[in-house]
Amino acid sequence: ANRDDAVPAGNRDALGPGAVIVWPIIQPHTPLGHVAVVESVNADGTVTVVEQNSPYEGAPVRRRVMALTEAMSYIPL
Repeated sequence: ANRDDAVPAGNRDALGPGAVIVWPIIQPHTPLGHVAVVESVNADGTVTVVEQNSPYEGAPVRRRVMALTEAMSYIPL
């Protein structure tokens, strides 16, 4: 799967555990974006995700609860 397979975050029909949240590319000097794996979809509409920044930066794997924005998209499992 790639960014072309992403579904707008406003369409939650296929959003579930294992989906990959895709942030928009906001830095024009790099084609790299950010992704996180959905662990759960919560009753209040938020999602619990697992993510990590570049491992060479020593960033730990983290879990967080977040709301999706219209700028985001996701790749269903």
